[in-house]
Amino acid sequence: PVVGRRLAGGEMCPKMKSPLDGTKDYYYYSESQDIWHKWLSIVSLSILWIFAAQVTALFMIYWCDFFKNMWYVLDLVVVGGALTLEYYFNDPNGPLFALLLSWRAFRVF
Repeated sequence: PVVGRRLAGGEMCPKMKSPLDGTKDYYYYSESQDIWHKWLSIVSLSILWIFAAQVTALFMIYWCDFFKNMWYVLDLVVVGGALTLEYYFNDPNGPLFALLLSWRAFRVF
């Protein structure tokens, strides 16, 4: 069966047929792809909530000193922005905003 979601980036799935007229449709998930999409979305949101818990814990520990450290504030903006995109605007690309947290690797060096 075909699920009515477009593939990210327009990847081709040549065996799929359009549910409307039966012609080949290259932009729909298969059932197994839809299952993977749901599970990966859950994993992505779980990681995002772990980052949110970390920022919340740092805020509770440092209170006003939290805002003196620009790296903590940057974490707050990135995680808050990702959660806002995901839940308030229902944008499925919200967790991708959290990829900005990868700057932490550069902070170590």
